Amino acid sequence: MKKGVTLRVQVYVEGEDEPANDFAKVGTDVITQVIGAGVKGYNGPYTIAVQKVEALEGSDDSDDG
Repeated sequence: MKKGVTLRVQVYVEGEDEPANDFAKVGTDVITQVIGAGVKGYNGPYTIAVQKVEALEGSDDSDDG
């Protein structure tokens, strides 16, 4: 039987950056890299930690996850 679930993952990104840089964009770009390469394949200068993963209530049959 084919199944699916929508998960919410909260990720914390920390690293050194110039004060004028938009770190939200930097963090988003880093996470995009991590997802593309896989956490174990990432070797950049930032510390990545998955802090929370939870199944969303009622999402196990959701098509719009």
